[in-house]
Amino acid sequence: MIDSQGLDAKLWVLGEAYYSIDCDYLLPAHLQYPNYAQRPQEDFLKPYFELYLAGRQIAFERGEVVVFTR
Repeated sequence: MIDSQGLDAKLWVLGEAYYSIDCDYLLPAHLQYPNYAQRPQEDFLKPYFELYLAGRQIAFERGEVVVFTR
């Protein structure tokens, strides 16, 4: 649920635009994190985004997180 009324549809469209940048569902989740009403105080997606900015990509395989260069 988004924090401000009336923004749900607009932010959903924006989320689709963020996703289309790199076909990555975690990217729009991080970029829209401040808009969510019920969220942990600390941005748990920040480490992922820092890896993304450094040109790394992650994959989840057999219970492990694999980090590799794009």
